[in-house]
Amino acid sequence: MGYLVLARKWRPQTFDDMTGQEHVVRTVANAIKLDRVAHAYLFCGPRGVGKTTAARLLAKALNCVKGPTATPCGVCQPCLEIAAGTSVDVAEIDGASNNGVENVRELRENAKYLPQRDRHRIYIIDEVHMLSGAAFNALLKTLEEPPGHVKFIFATTEPHKLPDTILSRCQRHDFRRIPVERMLARLKQIAAEEKAGLSDASLALIVRQADGGMRDALSLLDQVMSACGPGASDADVAEALGAIDRTVVQTLATALIRRDARALLESVEEVFVRGADLKRLAEEVALELRHVLVTRATGRPPAELAESEQRVVVELAQQADPAQLARLFDVLHGAVWDVGRAAQPRLALEMALLKAVQLAPTASIPELLGRVEQLLGPAPRGGPTAPPTRGAPVVAPAARSARTVAADPTPPASTPRDPRNPASAPPGEMPVRTASPAPSATRAAGRVPSTPPGAPEPPVPVARASSAPTTAPASATSDPAPTTSPRAAGTPASAPLRSTGAAGVAPEALVPAERVASAAAESALPLDTSPGGCATGECLPEVAPDRPGRDDPSRPLLERWRAALDTVARESSRHAASLKQGRLLHLREGEVGLAFRPDAGFHRTTVTGQSGRQVVERLLSLHFGRPTRLLVDDRAAPGGEKSLAELDAEERAEHERATGQSVRSHPAIVATLRILGGELEHIQVLERERVGAPGSDVVDEQP
Repeated sequence: MGYLVLARKWRPQTFDDMTGQEHVVRTVANAIKLDRVAHAYLFCGPRGVGKTTAARLLAKALNCVKGPTATPCGVCQPCLEIAAGTSVDVAEIDGASNNGVENVRELRENAKYLPQRDRHRIYIIDEVHMLSGAAFNALLKTLEEPPGHVKFIFATTEPHKLPDTILSRCQRHDFRRIPVERMLARLKQIAAEEKAGLSDASLALIVRQADGGMRDALSLLDQVMSACGPGASDADVAEALGAIDRTVVQTLATALIRRDARALLESVEEVFVRGADLKRLAEEVALELRHVLVTRATGRPPAELAESEQRVVVELAQQADPAQLARLFDVLHGAVWDVGRAAQPRLALEMALLKAVQLAPTASIPELLGRVEQLLGPAPRGGPTAPPTRGAPVVAPAARSARTVAADPTPPASTPRDPRNPASAPPGEMPVRTASPAPSATRAAGRVPSTPPGAPEPPVPVARASSAPTTAPASATSDPAPTTSPRAAGTPASAPLRSTGAAGVAPEALVPAERVASAAAESALPLDTSPGGCATGECLPEVAPDRPGRDDPSRPLLERWRAALDTVARESSRHAASLKQGRLLHLREGEVGLAFRPDAGFHRTTVTGQSGRQVVERLLSLHFGRPTRLLVDDRAAPGGEKSLAELDAEERAEHERATGQSVRSHPAIVATLRILGGELEHIQVLERERVGAPGSDVVDEQP
């Protein structure tokens, strides 16, 4: 007899000899013991894991002279013939070459007859998924109700290709990939019996190449023994298998962890000269980094590695940081795809390795914070310096000092008032909001505006009505209301006054709380859509002369116009944005004059069209408390004047510049960049919603 390959010589002859498929063996053995053997079985799983072998063992167990038994003798004539594939009652059919309906018809005819000698007539169909659709349909009836002496055993690597009608008629068993530890132990046993003389590292390499299939592992062992003979070295085994030498892989992993670029390039050069697959090299290095990371996380190396490889992995795990290992693995794992598709695989692999070398070692967040605190030193007496956050950009101290605070002229000494917390106000008093100075005053003082860039100035704060109104303290009269405002005389004594805190800006009186209800009622003012109405500019919405508005003539002109735009924006942000593009000519009783630049034609049309003018004039009348007409004269404005949109853009740019300087000089930022060895490329200043702005969570009218 000629030479018998190891895959056939060491094929399991009993269920106990099968490696890694205990869940299938246990089920089949119990079915035989309990006399519950199904008429059709489906064995599916990866290649080389024992599907056909299990089918033969089941046939031997059913037809053994001592059976049915889970432990066939293996010496009787049925057992010997089944093992050799010559039994007349056990037919092994190749589904790929017998996939037609004629072959199934022949099988059905033969299944009617009793077995010639054995207990059962058994049909083993390998690669059953290759049968045609007509063949499956012809097999359905026989497979569902076969004669009592017929058993079907199907084997396939692609069960998803089988029709559901076939799957529902079979008892399915899924075979698994053989675990690396079990396969390595079995391979050591066979190598010792065959006197191969291979090291554990060589056997581990064979196991990795087999990818979970015992048949592949035995075929590779046969190949190594034929190419290298007994006692082959690890390098010879790797060369015989066309695999990457483990020494090179370990050298690359060590160089990555130690950031040795020269060793990396020399190793890649060595592998390239040998003609090895560079994609396979990238895969092996990524796998080695995975072993190191697993060892660092679990405290023990993977069991599938040889003892010598385990020592190297443990040593590397002690040197490397887990976060750095994870980053290295990400780079190498991503390089596998790039190297496989690259026109120049060597260049792609070398650049990926050099990129991984340039990754700076990382540290945990607590460690970084601790190092930053050490560099900053002890916190100042006023409290620790907080680093800038995304939601609240750092603002220069001058900008913060420019903010104005509205407060009660004579707050009670026992009850401090928080301007931002209405609940902190004493009973019977109305909470007061903070306000910003006029933009012109802020720029004149050379300070950064306190409001976010691009946002309009807050509207005139409205005092909220109190359920229990009280009279103002006697000291409140020491701060007289401005005499330049015709509405100041009508301000109730209970409404506290405020000052802007900026030089050159007149004091401002809060609008009485009684106007809130009137303003809410005016928002439902009907439109005049009759011919010749407001759309043509001949009349304005009806507004009672004595109905109070939201305008405060004592304020600067731009602040009054900005407050009017806030009123418009509460109902129509589109029209407010278009009005903001116009340059203010005048703001007098009953009329607002604007001028638009030639490139702002869209915005001009938005507010001067028929429907746009109706909405704008109605809302302006609501704000000023009297019928107000919109006059647009593009020829009347000097070229040097600017619109609110242009002024806001300039303030935004100035704010971003000042904020960027403050962030770059912040001690926490400077210390962090010094620790990480990085640089600040871009600073984005996020705008915060202004109190009372459209869409803001806090609106003046809300209680």
